[in-house]
Amino acid sequence: MSCAQFRCRDLTDSKVNLYTPNDPIIESSHGLTIGPFNWKYPLLRKHSELAEVIGDFKDDSGTMVTKTNKWNLIFDFTKKEDGTLNYELQSPEDFKVLTHRDVLQPGTEVQETGDDFLYELPEEFGGSLTQQEKPKDSLMAFDITTGAASAEEQFRKQEEAKEEHDGVTVGEPEL
Repeated sequence: MSCAQFRCRDLTDSKVNLYTPNDPIIESSHGLTIGPFNWKYPLLRKHSELAEVIGDFKDDSGTMVTKTNKWNLIFDFTKKEDGTLNYELQSPEDFKVLTHRDVLQPGTEVQETGDDFLYELPEEFGGSLTQQEKPKDSLMAFDITTGAASAEEQFRKQEEAKEEHDGVTVGEPEL
């Protein structure tokens, strides 16, 4: 699946090979295996450009950033009570790039473009992308049991951390 934003709910016992330039989100799902996008066909680049899932964009600070596959930066909204996740990452040994030739009936005509495009793959899957890490100020998650005071406290701590990171300190943190 290739998409600008991936979010699934109530998906079970499934394998998803994913390209998304945003952190994927799963909710109320279990038994998932997530791997990098593995489907190669002649019009992939053209379709990706039209869907605006590849290319550059300006981030919130005005810096130009190239969109990259964040397939492995998954946020699991409904982790199990013991903290285990409802998904696993596909192992490189189980990864295979598929092409249109692998799935079409013999004799099916396909418009060949000469473009051998495939999204950039992580190093461990044969590409050149290095390991991506979640930013420290990543998505905060709250659920039905999170009270307003607790949510405000988490937000305050995150804002303080941002200010300290930017070299600005406002007051002393409460302990």
